[in-house]
Amino acid sequence: TKHTQTARTTTQHKKKKKQQQQQPKANNNNNNAVNDGDIENAHSVVMTTTTVPAFSEIRFDDGDDGSDGSETMRIRAALLAWYDGHKRPHLPWRNTAMKAEDYIPLLRGDGAGAQQPLTPEMEATVNDVGYAVWVSEIMLQQTRVETVIEYYKSWMTKWPRIADLAAADPDAVQQAWTGLGYYRRSKFLHKGAQMVMEKYKGKLPRTAEGLKKIPGIGPYTAGAIASIAFGERTPLVDGNVIRVLSRLRCLAADPKLPQTVKLHWQLAGQLVDPQRPGCMNQALMELGATVCTAPAPPKCAQCPVSAFCRAYAEGEPMKYPTKVKKAKQREEGLLVCIIQKGGLRSNIKKTATTTTTTQHTATALPSNGKFLMQRRPATGLLASLWEFPSTPVAADASPSERAKEMNRF
Repeated sequence: TKHTQTARTTTQHKKKKKQQQQQPKANNNNNNAVNDGDIENAHSVVMTTTTVPAFSEIRFDDGDDGSDGSETMRIRAALLAWYDGHKRPHLPWRNTAMKAEDYIPLLRGDGAGAQQPLTPEMEATVNDVGYAVWVSEIMLQQTRVETVIEYYKSWMTKWPRIADLAAADPDAVQQAWTGLGYYRRSKFLHKGAQMVMEKYKGKLPRTAEGLKKIPGIGPYTAGAIASIAFGERTPLVDGNVIRVLSRLRCLAADPKLPQTVKLHWQLAGQLVDPQRPGCMNQALMELGATVCTAPAPPKCAQCPVSAFCRAYAEGEPMKYPTKVKKAKQREEGLLVCIIQKGGLRSNIKKTATTTTTTQHTATALPSNGKFLMQRRPATGLLASLWEFPSTPVAADASPSERAKEMNRF
């Protein structure tokens, strides 16, 4: 039995070479990446003309002596106090990360002048917390928190440690990710775990620079793991942080420009608390996710740092950050060939017809029949996923053109 139909999908336009040449040259510093471009970078955008201020013009005031009265210190204190009282307690990865508070003083040598040796059990805990933060941050990229929670719980049940994930079957890893989208993330997690086992003997690097050597870990994820799990004083920048910082400093420059990205990393670096870097980074993200929101209006009356916010003083926080136009999407036409072997009998009925499209419904009897499937290429759209055999066709192809192409296929 053989049926044909037209499937459509959309992808982002690739930027034209001419457009790339016209855009400002990107700095090679990894800190110019937003939210790990090596996995799922920010969408293609049409760049706008804006003026990017110098860091000296918008930096937070550290005071002449860095005293507790400086703007930076007061913002840190206000954010940390707010975070301690308002952080969302139901997030499972956050409960795991809280274990870091027991060992981070030992890792950094706080109060003793030197790092303290950890017991084997504590070493294992450090690694497990780092792995848990790693998994959660990769899952949370471009995905809603509510969606991630159950996937995270299921994943950590299947593969609670790096060694478990490294030894897992690739198809099982991909299956566990089904429904989260951006499937390259699961492949990078799997490859990253294997690299940690092979190159680092199962021990995650404990600095942001070391973590960025692992496949799929870019500046944002490296900053999250290093600060939250290992207590390194290093910043992170994601969409929530960009929104908070843009409003605090009335930063109107295009947030996708390399120069603007660099400014956000510099500002975030100023605010990182030396004693609680992970909590400070999480406080910034939590503020952006729950109070300093968009597209919903921000809850400025509930904001712990509104007294320092230039956009709030200006009365127009929704102006920031500057919105940029996304590139137009294109439609891709596919002819899908459903080839069935044995058993299953389909009853296909025409239900509606237009000038270009015929809609069908199908009912089938259960059986042990089989369908021919193929795996997509390892790179590109929906990489390595299974699908019915298909071939490209013009999205607006007529029925006769589709039939002709299917016969050729």
